[in-house]
Amino acid sequence: MKSDKSEVISQNTTGTKRLEKFNGKCYLIDTATVFGSNGLPQGSGKPCPEDKTDKEIMFEKIMKKWSRKNN
Repeated sequence: MKSDKSEVISQNTTGTKRLEKFNGKCYLIDTATVFGSNGLPQGSGKPCPEDKTDKEIMFEKIMKKWSRKNN
């Protein structure tokens, strides 16, 4: 069943960027942009990282950043 309301999945500490889930897809909202300040996402929806914890997601991001620097 699809919903008309979005759910905030995560948000940065300053509150300018957030990941929202809407109709089974995740969207990045950047409120520092004109579109984002009106609640419009950046790009199309992507599959949500539903089965991962915040710590797992953070670890993957750190490892990706580290591996790019060392290649």
